[in-house]
Parts: sequence; structure tokens; C-alpha cells
Amino acid sequence: MKIRCMNQLLADNINLVIKAISSRTTMEILECILITAEEGELRLYASNLEMSIETYPIIGAEIIEEGRAAIDGRMLSDIVRRLRPDKVSTISVEQGNLVKIECFKSEFKLLGFNPEEYPTLPFVEMNHVYRLEAAIFRNMLRQTIYCASQDNVKPVFTGALIEFNPGEDAGTMNMVALDGVRMAHTSVTLPEDHSRAALKIIVPAKALAEVLKLAGTDDDEFISFHATDKHVLFRLSKATLVTRLIDGDFIDYRQIFNVDQATLVTCDKLSLLASLERAALIAVKETRSIPVRMDIDGDVLKIASMAQIGSVHEELDIDFDGSPLQIGFNPKLMIEALKVIDAEFVNLSFNSALSPCIVRPTGESGSKHLVLPLRLES
Repeated sequence: MKIRCMNQLLADNINLVIKAISSRTTMEILECILITAEEGELRLYASNLEMSIETYPIIGAEIIEEGRAAIDGRMLSDIVRRLRPDKVSTISVEQGNLVKIECFKSEFKLLGFNPEEYPTLPFVEMNHVYRLEAAIFRNMLRQTIYCASQDNVKPVFTGALIEFNPGEDAGTMNMVALDGVRMAHTSVTLPEDHSRAALKIIVPAKALAEVLKLAGTDDDEFISFHATDKHVLFRLSKATLVTRLIDGDFIDYRQIFNVDQATLVTCDKLSLLASLERAALIAVKETRSIPVRMDIDGDVLKIASMAQIGSVHEELDIDFDGSPLQIGFNPKLMIEALKVIDAEFVNLSFNSALSPCIVRPTGESGSKHLVLPLRLES
């Protein structure tokens, strides 16, 4: 194999695939990026067996001799980043998988790996296509995957449920994630020309976080994906990402959100967020979970936190309906929920001091966030 490519192009495409490289593995080949120069197209590919990312053909690259090379991905990234971006590099493979990188007056020789040992991209049959505007899909991801668990004890909690329910005219796409102490749900209606096939898959949140990064910021883009019973393939504007699905049964999220409402608070989102962030300055200094206390009564919400190092007290004007309530929360969980809500005002629904709080944007039913309370000391 022998190819020539502008360094900036190489760096941009390496950055797309490098997140799929294994950081902890006994298989050295999984620490590599696979370069393929075949059928007149140059592509980069990386996989950790759970998630795989492949670039589209790199426009502007020159293929002098077709072939493949497997190179330590982080080393390749470090080398290309330190070469002048406006210069062209030549990458060639010599006998014994020795890879030579030449650029201007620099030359590197790296011991590569046998490209035939690199795992192939899993095959995903494309029977049904689910297609959304990139801006909508990004927003769904942003509003849910922050809730996914980092603990592998319950694998289902480390992913997000993506569910499509077809209707007579249009269907509904739902996305849900939870970690045992909080949950987020968002929903959108898809157009009539969308796939009519029902869908229910659990996708690893780590893979969805990469989809969010790869999706870019162009609101005119679309994201499409195809799923089997084992994998899902996302087609993005810059690359293709395939990930293994999480096997298991997701909880009945509809039943959890279907709770009685005894107390309803409506308030300015940014004011509530700022008050909680100030109260958290005291609460998070402790080694144990110190709840931020909310006293709800009349048209004032009182927010307070008390610890050994000091205390803080806030008051916030609200619209109030229902019964007075005193309740405590981990401020971090409430803050993270508020940060992903794009609305000027929010509704907070409560049933009791030991029941979850449901946070919704005012005037919108497409997203909702549930946070479990902490018991207040008497």
C-alpha cells in the first residue's frame, strides 16, 4: 500500500475513528487504526469489538498502490498532529508490515500489524431505515444519555432505550435512559413517509455519545440508522458507526412517570438553576450526600443547604398549586436535568417528600426528567 494525503485531512479522519480504539485490551490489533486503500478509495476504520467507526472515502487523497495497513492508532494520531497540516504525507507499507510515513523533511518508520487480523465491520441488514433531522436527534441524545449509568452491574442501565411506535399517519420515536436514581425521557413525532416498522433497542450510551459528537452542528443534516437484533448502524455525514446492542428488558418507564401530583411548581429555569448551583457549593464539600432542601409554600420556593463548613439560603419566586412540601435532593442530579432543558420556564411536579420529582419544560410534553429525593434529617 502507498497513499498520499494532506495532513489536515488525515488528522480530521483519525479524530473521527480514534474513539473506537480499545484503551484496555490484551489484543494489540484493537489498539490500531486500519487504513484501507481499495477500489480507488481511502478509508480509516477502528473497532473495539463493541463499537466500530469507519470513515467515508477521503476526498483528495491519492492512492499510488492499493492495500491495507494496521497502525497503532494513538501513535499515528500523535505523529500526524505534529506534522504541518498544510503539507502532504506519504504512507507506505514495506515488507514485514513496516509502515513508513514521509512528510517534507520528516520520516517515521513504525512496526505495523497484520491487517488481515483486524476485525471486520459487523454486517447490519438494512431492511428498515429510521431517519431524523440531525438537530432533532442530537437534542434527543443530549436530553437523555446524561442519565445513563456508569456502573456495569446492571448493563441495561448503561444504555438508552430507542423505541419507535408506528401509527396510522405518523409514528413516535422515544428515547429513555436511567441510572437508578434518575430518569430522562424524550419523544418526537416522525413524518408519514417514515419506516412503518416498530423498533425497540437498547443502545450503549458510550456509543450514542460518539454519535452525538460525530453528528456535528449542521442543522440541515440527517441521521439514519438500521438495526438488527444484535447491532445498530448509524449513518452520519462524516462516518458510519456500528455498535453492539445491550441485551435485556428495559423497565416500564411509562408506569414510572405516571405518578400522582399533589404539588406543582412553575418557575424560571435559569433562576432555579443558579440557586441550586449556589446551594451546591456548600453541599458538595461534604464527604457524604448532603441534600439541598426545598421548602415549597405559597409563591416562594426556599432553597437551603447546611453542612459543617457553613450554610446557604436562597429564595425564588414561583407559581404554586397544591399542598406545601419540604423535600431534599442531590443538587447535582437536579442541576444536570435543568441544564439539558431548552425552555424559559419549567414545571416541577411532586407527590410527597419521598416520591420522585418530575421536571418538564413548560408548555412542552416531549421531554421529562425524573429525580429521586434524598431523605431529610429531622
